[in-house]
Amino acid sequence: MWDAESIWWQRMEGHAQLLIPSREFNPTMKEAINGLLNQSNEWSNWMNRVTEEQLQRNFDYKNIKGEAFTSVVWQVVHHLFNHGTYHRGQLVTMMRELGATTIPATDFIHWYRKVR
Repeated sequence: MWDAESIWWQRMEGHAQLLIPSREFNPTMKEAINGLLNQSNEWSNWMNRVTEEQLQRNFDYKNIKGEAFTSVVWQVVHHLFNHGTYHRGQLVTMMRELGATTIPATDFIHWYRKVR
């Protein structure tokens, strides 16, 4: 999740060379969690200041394979949140399979109620 959030962040910020966290170092669990939290804070700060005009703009980028694409910013943000939802579901499933019985709510609406 950290890689995906970081890659999309760098693309939207116009970075020519992507730095992929999992390829740059072998973090401890605490470092990985802190990295994801820091990246999520970057997105949160961005969302608090983005304008409608910025959300509607197109931007060019390349995927990991080097293929060029153009996307609308709001569509990328929607994809990013959808992607995170998918992986949070995977993590909850793994935790349950490992016997975890107390799992915090991961639904978007629960998060939204907290920040509202």
